[in-house]
Amino acid sequence: MSDRLRAVYGQLLAVLFALVIGAIIILMVDESPVKVFMTLLRGAFGDQAKIAGTLLQTTPILICGVAACIGLRGGMFNVGIEEQLALDADIEHATAQA
Repeated sequence: MSDRLRAVYGQLLAVLFALVIGAIIILMVDESPVKVFMTLLRGAFGDQAKIAGTLLQTTPILICGVAACIGLRGGMFNVGIEEQLALDADIEHATAQA
């Protein structure tokens, strides 16, 4: 098995494991995991406005992930990504007010 295929299997296994653990926790509070997961998906992807809202909220997090990957590829670990995001938001807010 190639390394790339092994990495994909590892990621799929991690997602499946997270879903199973989530379902167990949901069952512990006497709710239906299917109902909860469907509500979660409808809330994030129910219509065009919800998809746009989801993309709007996840874009900064994805950009931070890309920034972390760039640093890691260069052999450095950036511990200040969250603060850089907050500072960027402050600068954008100040620029929009000007």
